Amino acid sequence: MKKEENIWSEIKADHTDEETGITHVDAWTSPDDDENGTVIATIDDYGTVTYIDERAKSDKYAQEIIQEAREEIDVERHKLVDKVIEELKSNFREGDYTIIDEILVYNVPMKVLRASLPEDLG
Repeated sequence: MKKEENIWSEIKADHTDEETGITHVDAWTSPDDDENGTVIATIDDYGTVTYIDERAKSDKYAQEIIQEAREEIDVERHKLVDKVIEELKSNFREGDYTIIDEILVYNVPMKVLRASLPEDLG
């Protein structure tokens, strides 16, 4: 039986563009620190994956990293939602409906959730 080889020697999904909420899945073909990484996929803040390199769809290592990143995005979204709910409760008691208006008007991406919170909670 032939041992399955990885296409990439290292894959990371540790960079998220704060403006767009897009997480970049970067890959390297060798362990050389001087090699530039290549974006093989992106993940939006809803967990939707867009493949830049089609090989990532069937690469086991790439799929592990992508699934881990999707899980982290989901956990972060739930934490932000919990914080926004607490802020909503507080603001509602004070008669401030700004966050409620923002949520009702927009299909809420994570950057809007973050922006809805005071800086020390985001």
